[in-house]
Amino acid sequence: MGAAIALFLLRRLARRVHGLIERLDERSLLRVNGRLLEFMRERQALRPQASFSLGMTQQQLAEELGTAREMVSRELQRLNRAGVIESQAGGRFHISE
Repeated sequence: MGAAIALFLLRRLARRVHGLIERLDERSLLRVNGRLLEFMRERQALRPQASFSLGMTQQQLAEELGTAREMVSRELQRLNRAGVIESQAGGRFHISE
C-alpha cells in the first residue's frame, strides 16, 4: 500500500514538474523571440531598402541576447518558416512584416 501511494505521488509530481518546464520554455522562448526581432529590426533600420546581416556570429548574438546559440538558430528558423523574416544567401535577412 505504501509503495502505491509513493508511486502515485511521484507521478503527480512528475506531471507538475513537466508542466512547469513547459511554461518556462514558452516564456523564455517569447523573450528570446522578442529580443531577436528587436535586434533584427534595428539592423534593418540601418539599411531599410536592402537585406542585412546579423553583423556577428550566432554565438555572439546569443551572448548579446542572453541565451544559447541553439535558441537563436531555432528562432531564426521558426521566424523564417512563419514568413516573418526572409533568409537570403550569405547569412543575410529581410524582415517581411
